[in-house]
Amino acid sequence: RRPIPPHNIFGREEDSQLNCEHLMPRRPMGNMRHFEANDGKEMRFTAKFKDHASYPLKSDIDQHRTFIVTFFVVDGTVSIFEPPQRNSGIDSTKYLERCRVKKPNANLHYRMNDLFVGANLVIHGRMFELTDADAYTFKFMASDPQLFWRSDPQRVVQAVRSELGLGSDQSNTEVAETLREELIKADPEGQGSVAMVALEHVLERCGCFIGPQGIITLGQYINAHMPDQVDQARVRAEGVLRALGLN
Repeated sequence: RRPIPPHNIFGREEDSQLNCEHLMPRRPMGNMRHFEANDGKEMRFTAKFKDHASYPLKSDIDQHRTFIVTFFVVDGTVSIFEPPQRNSGIDSTKYLERCRVKKPNANLHYRMNDLFVGANLVIHGRMFELTDADAYTFKFMASDPQLFWRSDPQRVVQAVRSELGLGSDQSNTEVAETLREELIKADPEGQGSVAMVALEHVLERCGCFIGPQGIITLGQYINAHMPDQVDQARVRAEGVLRALGLN
């Protein structure tokens, strides 16, 4: 039996494979239950090009380009749309037609748990960094914490405690003092709270790297237990320490 030739990008890989296996073209069999449960479900993210040694930016304009990355849960396909930007010379365009996309140097396609805020996707020789998501996508990920652990507050808190090395009373005291000092530095105006981005930098300086989505989940968890916190883009320093069991 002759080996099946590699996919030539045109059409779906499943269709091409069946056309090689059968004289008469056949439609791939689908999972009807999966289709009924997931038809219409879309995860939508904003993204930008990321400058990487293996995937460098091709021009200065690439630094300012933004994209909408959509993952279709029903069939695992991805589409990328570039919205127009005023006074930039960038028109709206469909960067990637809806299709399944393989990971670099692997025979595996991207799956929905590969996508989250802060994730890097390599598509057609370019690296995309997912920078944000819409409300539906955050809610969708939070509904399945086993698949999207960065959307599970309890698992995020456990991850932060683990990376900070919390355990014994002595280590907890040392970490609490270091974390409190960093939170004070990140709040030069003395508001008693820090911005979400600043919280990420604070934890990174303390040796904890949970990524942007982990920070968003942690911030939402903290603010949910601080009813007097009006600005949801910031978190109270005391709330951070309390959430980690250090207050």
